[in-house]
Amino acid sequence: MTLLAIYYLHFLTDVLRLSPLLAGVAILMSKGWDAVSDPLMGVISDRTRTRFGRRRPYFLAGVPLVLVAVTGLWYPVDFSAEMARFAFALGTYLFFSTVLTMILIPYYALSSELTLDYNERSKLMAVRMVFATVATMASAIVPVLVVQHVESVHTAYVIIGVGFGLLFSLPFLAVFLFTRERKEFQQPRERFSFRTSIIEPLRIKSFRWILFMYLFTFVATDLILAISLYFTTYYLDLGENTSLAIGSILVVQVFVVPCYFLLSKRIGKRKTFIVSGTIWIAAMLSSLVLSPGVGKLGLILFGGFVGLGTSGMLTMVWAMFMDVPDIDELISGKRREGVFAGIFTFARKAASALGLFLVSILLHVAGFQSPSVDVVNGVRTIVSAEQTDSFVLALRVVFAFLPVVFIGIALICAIGFPLTASLHARLNRHLARRRRGEPVDDDERGEAAELKRILAGGE
Repeated sequence: MTLLAIYYLHFLTDVLRLSPLLAGVAILMSKGWDAVSDPLMGVISDRTRTRFGRRRPYFLAGVPLVLVAVTGLWYPVDFSAEMARFAFALGTYLFFSTVLTMILIPYYALSSELTLDYNERSKLMAVRMVFATVATMASAIVPVLVVQHVESVHTAYVIIGVGFGLLFSLPFLAVFLFTRERKEFQQPRERFSFRTSIIEPLRIKSFRWILFMYLFTFVATDLILAISLYFTTYYLDLGENTSLAIGSILVVQVFVVPCYFLLSKRIGKRKTFIVSGTIWIAAMLSSLVLSPGVGKLGLILFGGFVGLGTSGMLTMVWAMFMDVPDIDELISGKRREGVFAGIFTFARKAASALGLFLVSILLHVAGFQSPSVDVVNGVRTIVSAEQTDSFVLALRVVFAFLPVVFIGIALICAIGFPLTASLHARLNRHLARRRRGEPVDDDERGEAAELKRILAGGE
């Protein structure tokens, strides 16, 4: 998703040479399919019964499919007609989104089964974020280096597609081999109901808050990543150093994850999320003081400031998500991690698409000048066009303020999220007694009713 957020819109406009409007339409159209496929895959994953479990078979099946999907996504076709290039982009993006759905929903669903402890889940997400951020560094930095050092743009993007296809696909073989699922969570299948599988989870108050926190956090993230290449290229005149800014974001993000984990143990996940978001807002507003003479050091310092803000929000929102299936078990008596992961995955892809679409529309309205193509001795070279002052001003305003709007909405949503460490401990004790089949007395019924009222908005 980071690779997409940083480079895909640029790939569509500057390599496939689609207009920003068509590029945005291609990305947005695929979300109609995701709106159906993501929740459906969540239901399928919950209802899967094999000797390998509910989630793990999809990791094995996904290894070759991810390789093909990522390779196709970045293949730089050179059809003469723009609509033919648009159709290719739309088709490969739809296929990629489908494969991503098949893989990520079982992966996210499995996370809630690995541990049931409130703080250990935060630790699990902290460790996962470190590994994810290291891979994100590769996604942010390597493509720029490949394009800079490979003479042919066509060959460069073929290398990017195949290389990252392998990087993204092979780890799922290890996930298949070395994880296990909780057998007690694999309950007998019931008859499928759209209402109970899709509508009922959205009625849970805690899930609605965490869903909005997640959505707006990643809209802000993807907006920044999508705009950064244009911002450094057309305003700061440091396009070749974009990887420095993104790299500094990610390096700082990795190193402060343990700090946010320790903070969450002291003040809770929700308050840690709010602290991190406040820092992030200050970092984005500081971009207004950047100028074309800022240099590499200024770019690195700005990136580090942004990374200090993003780290806690990205880690905590996932740690908080892992607690939601426990709330659902309190309400429904079922373990439906797949359903929640399906809705979450759609929100993630919708955030990415919305971010890229917003940027594409803003580029179009601001008067973005598309690059031209020169062919010398059979080698195609992309030549950037000179942008207007009004376009550069619009770029600066959007980069500074639009992400802040979405970060602010995410923080407002965090205020409403009710689950705390003490509440989760009470919830875990109640669910453990229920799973053991212990008799239910008046005190236990009162406890269940109180937890439902606080966490789910029920009576």
